[in-house]
Amino acid sequence: RVTGRAQTRKEDLLAAVGVERGDPIFGFDTEAARQRIERLGWVGSATVTRLLPDTIRIEVKEREPFALWQRGGTLSIIDAEGRPITEEGVQDFAHLPFIVGFGAPREAT
Repeated sequence: RVTGRAQTRKEDLLAAVGVERGDPIFGFDTEAARQRIERLGWVGSATVTRLLPDTIRIEVKEREPFALWQRGGTLSIIDAEGRPITEEGVQDFAHLPFIVGFGAPREAT
């Protein structure tokens, strides 16, 4: 079960969890899964809980998009701290402020 996922792709989240249906739940490392999930661009924090007999609960808190950042030929969505979230799907966030240059995220926040 997953809660809090809006922007994170389901496929990316499932790959980060690293478990398949039918895998033994006792061998599942919740801390390692949490760390892998938190490396996904949209994820700010995650909680992974094992619920016996056969459920893994994942709670995700996603980062909020703040602006679009262009540097060189790359366009990224960044959060309010100036950290890049993703380079995918930027067209869906055309309403966000647009900043340009290598130091721009630091100056914009």
